[in-house]
Amino acid sequence: MIPTEAMNYLNRRTIFIAGDSTAKTYSGEQYPQMGWGQQLPHFLPEGYRIINLAQGGRSSKSFINEGWFDIIKREIKTNDILLIQFGHNDNKPEEYRRTDPFTTYQQYLTEYINLAREKGAVSVLLTSVSRRSVRNGVLFNSHYPYTEAMRELAQQLNVTLIDMTEITMNLYNEVGLEECRKFFVQVPGGLYPGFPEGVDDNTHFNEMGATVMAAIIAQQLKEKGIV
Repeated sequence: MIPTEAMNYLNRRTIFIAGDSTAKTYSGEQYPQMGWGQQLPHFLPEGYRIINLAQGGRSSKSFINEGWFDIIKREIKTNDILLIQFGHNDNKPEEYRRTDPFTTYQQYLTEYINLAREKGAVSVLLTSVSRRSVRNGVLFNSHYPYTEAMRELAQQLNVTLIDMTEITMNLYNEVGLEECRKFFVQVPGGLYPGFPEGVDDNTHFNEMGATVMAAIIAQQLKEKGIV
């Protein structure tokens, strides 16, 4: 017989995360790099469990073609939540992951949305968290026009949207474009085993950045009545 505590855990409302490296759960060997998905549980109400399937380098297309989508299809159930964040890798040149913003990108995203609806679950689209992309002293949206394509699709299909591109760009500008480096994996050589030569990364988050992003996403989910 399965213990009551185990059954209670299995019956919890599950949040699935389909996304890329900015949401991924990283091992301790990769510290201080973290994804917002692994920090999200700290900010959710009781009664939720998270299955974070976000994978580095995946696009809306390759996540499906490599079989990660099939795991969600098998496990997701009525009243669960599917968080969908792609865009960082959809504009990459490789055929196996590249999508076109207003055609194939929207088509692949629609597959996630349709799956959730078929299973009686709730889908939430998240535009990509912004990179620290600065040109001539000004922060710019390196995910354009994928952000616009996702916003358009959310409106067309009446899907909840968390506009993390806009939120994070506003955050970086408010904090300051130099000061916001503290959110990213920017460390000197010899300090962390995972980055022996050091790194100056303006895309991936450290513990502080991942925690801040998770807190923002959790707050957005609460404000929009999802959790």
